Amino acid sequence: MPKSEVELGFFKTVSSKTKLGGKYHVPPDTKDPKLSLGVAHTLSADTSLYGVFDSTGSLKGTVSQKFTDLDLTGSLTFGMDLTKGVDLIQPVGIAVTLGQK
Repeated sequence: MPKSEVELGFFKTVSSKTKLGGKYHVPPDTKDPKLSLGVAHTLSADTSLYGVFDSTGSLKGTVSQKFTDLDLTGSLTFGMDLTKGVDLIQPVGIAVTLGQK
């Protein structure tokens, strides 16, 4: 008998600046379900925050800043495994984008 996969999700606009989403996933090859929650928040017209937390203890976040006069966007990304403390588990990522995406 083939194993089944289950995936349920939601998306909610909390306010004009904040969006929340989530997903519950049970892969067919394991009995370990995973719950992921994500949030996006606009601090200003030029600054945004994004974050994803999942039930394995993983936390990933990004801060994005637009510099309109320079036609440049910069972002800083980090990741943590909260089951092992608050140390970064992946190198901090820095990205710079010129022009429109």
